[in-house]
Formats: sequence, C-alpha cells, structure tokens
Amino acid sequence: MSDGRLLNQLSQGHAPMVSGRPHVPITGLEGFPGMQSGGAMGMLAQFVLGPMIQKMMGNAGFMPILGHDQNTYDVMRNLQFTQHQQAVMRDAAELDRENFQRTFRGIAAMTGTPWGSQQRRAAGQLADIGQMMAPMMAQVAPELLDQLAGMRGSATVMANRMLLGGRYRLDPATGLYGQTPESVGAM
Repeated sequence: MSDGRLLNQLSQGHAPMVSGRPHVPITGLEGFPGMQSGGAMGMLAQFVLGPMIQKMMGNAGFMPILGHDQNTYDVMRNLQFTQHQQAVMRDAAELDRENFQRTFRGIAAMTGTPWGSQQRRAAGQLADIGQMMAPMMAQVAPELLDQLAGMRGSATVMANRMLLGGRYRLDPATGLYGQTPESVGAM
C-alpha cells in the first residue's frame, strides 16, 4: 500500500475527540415528583418552580440534584452550563424588546391601525411578555422568535446557538475549551 493511500484511509476515519452530544437543559429537579412528566406541564413546572426551589435550596447550602443516572460531576457541569445559558439568553432578551415593539408597530401599520399612545402602551406590554418568554421560546421555537424579532432576527436565539455551537470550541478570550457566557455576551 502506498503512503498516500494509507494516509488517505487514515484521514477518512477521523472523528473529533468530543462526541458532540446535544446539550439537554436540566434544572436539577428532574427526579422531583411532578416535574419529570416530559410534557408541557413538566417543562412549565421546571421553568416556573425550578428557580424558586433552586434559590431556596441554594440559600440552605444545597444543590438540587435529584435522581440522575449520570455521575454527579457531569450533572453539576450540565446544570452550571444550563444556568449560564439561561443568564445569557435573559440578557440577550433585553435587546429583543425593541425589535418586538417594531414588529408590533409594523403589524399595526399593515392592518391600518393608527399608532397612538394606547397602541404604544399595548405594544410595550406585549414586548415585556415577549422578553420574559424569549429564553424559553429560543429553545422551543427559535424560528418563530426570529420572525417576531424582525429583519435582524432574535439576539436571544443567536446567543443560544452561539453557546451551543461553542461548547467544544476554543474561547477566543480565554483560550480554553467552551465559550464562557461573558465572551458570548461580548460578541
């Protein structure tokens, strides 16, 4: 076998060292009764009740890790990544608020509704709701959130995808594997 052919065969089987398993957001409460149903109610319970229970347990010095089949370190790292991901998406959602208001103003113009103070107030209230729901929507329906954010797309969706895409890449700021939320926010 010639050297060129051997090198070609060796390079065909190349795979990255990290498998690139998709990130599964966790709250640490997956083993908690009523929160593991997997349906919409289980997800809603984790997103609504999860932060309250985590804060309560954190104030007492505990970390909410219930009933997992993974080792504790992997669960803690996954939980930490999920918390960083949520924090970055909440910060990015603030940037989407103005885009949501522009979208609502465009909808009013398309329907021929005059844009007055009452419409501005209603659009502001809807934009507040959109800002609050954006981190969850970026995971559940990112295309819809991108469309609601207008021509530029959603900063929340972009931040989420940059974090997920950068999990196994070198961080340009630190030179370490995995992008930190700070470097994603700076981009």
